[in-house]
Amino acid sequence: MLALLVAIGFGLNIFHMKGGLESVMIAVLCLALLYFFFGFLLFNGIRLRKAFERSSYAGLPTLNIIAGVVSGIFMAVMVMGVMFKIMHWPGGMLMCAVGVGVNLLLAAAAYRENKWVQPKLPTNILIRMAIIAVTYFVIMPLLSKISL
Repeated sequence: MLALLVAIGFGLNIFHMKGGLESVMIAVLCLALLYFFFGFLLFNGIRLRKAFERSSYAGLPTLNIIAGVVSGIFMAVMVMGVMFKIMHWPGGMLMCAVGVGVNLLLAAAAYRENKWVQPKLPTNILIRMAIIAVTYFVIMPLLSKISL
């Protein structure tokens, strides 16, 4: 849904129609807020309906929850870096570099550590980080050649 809003925003921008950048900013901000507040749920495979039930966290060690929270915060930083780059504001590259660096360290520690109950946690972190990084480092330079 958010990706569709971003695509619509870029389409509006390419055709020089009003509201393009605003829709992109709203979608990217919503994605950043989703990662910031619900990152530990996304990375640990807990459904939103069961977020407030104790049974959802019964088998998870504290390390998994902490890793999900930290990864969610730095995924939000990466997404905000992409938005800064889209809007041509300073600091976008630094935000993406910090987010990628911390998430790489976290994923490397997760793969090295054998105490993870949910083995998909490091894979989820790497997949989401790769999508954001490819968006920033591959798609953004291509879009910058188009007059937005």
